[in-house]
Amino acid sequence: MNGYEMEANIQKEFDLMNLNKELLERDFLTLSVGEKTAIQLIALFLKPNHFILLDEPTNHLDAVRKEMVMGHLSKKKGFIVISHDRNFLDNVVDHIICINKTDITIE
Repeated sequence: MNGYEMEANIQKEFDLMNLNKELLERDFLTLSVGEKTAIQLIALFLKPNHFILLDEPTNHLDAVRKEMVMGHLSKKKGFIVISHDRNFLDNVVDHIICINKTDITIE
């Protein structure tokens, strides 16, 4: 991607997450946990032709940020998410694979 295309994609992702672009100007270490998580998710989805694995992406997030991440992921394709939060999963995926002690089920 050229610089203009990348900048446009970053802005699009920030808009989808309802984030202020001024966060890009701040030092990453000064961001809240929720802001860091949102920016890391955006960075993952900017890479073309990658299949993303997300492990408990809503850990340590408040309810507002959790809803923001859920809304963002519900608009995305091409990822696997691991979570114990069934409500979150029901809102972001179309198939659930449950690995149990004695079997594997697909819902």
